[in-house]
Amino acid sequence: MKKRILIGCVLALSGLVVACTNPGPESSLPIGTVSAAAGSPSLGEGIDRTGLGEGHTVMSGVPSESEHMKTLQELRLFEVGALLVELPAEAYQCYGLCPEWEDELEAQRAEQEARLADLAAVARSVHESETLPEVDASTTGEHLEALSALTIVAVGELIVDEAASSPYCYNLPCPGDIAAADASNARRAKEIAELARLTEEL
Repeated sequence: MKKRILIGCVLALSGLVVACTNPGPESSLPIGTVSAAAGSPSLGEGIDRTGLGEGHTVMSGVPSESEHMKTLQELRLFEVGALLVELPAEAYQCYGLCPEWEDELEAQRAEQEARLADLAAVARSVHESETLPEVDASTTGEHLEALSALTIVAVGELIVDEAASSPYCYNLPCPGDIAAADASNARRAKEIAELARLTEEL
């Protein structure tokens, strides 16, 4: 049975960013890791993959400079990390990606870029909608998890607007600015919920 390993680190080697989280209950492998935020495309010190056996896979992130990635980032819904690909653990036994797996990596990158194009198109359409269904903002975390489960891009933290302090309001946020930030955050929650709903089968 194939098992997916999400390790709990992020590593940049040979143009590859390995973005990981802690191992799930289906794996108790003795893996040395460097802690990093889940989905974050920052750099780590390295990964000890000696415990990764046959049949396991690693979800990794590759850089994307596509217009679709830029679109998703510019919509400011959540922090958008790298494009995700999944290869067998043995593909990374060469202090990085083994040369014989480069063609497979590029094939997956092309496939994921196509899925990213679809995701960005839906996100743009939702963003341009004048009205969206009401949503409980407390469920936004669940909707982000659903988008993360698509394994197209690394989904990071929710973007939240905050009103800045103003000298015109005793160095506190002005009521109008607070209201504007609240409205922006409420709209963002609606967009994320609708995006998650429309991309369930993506």
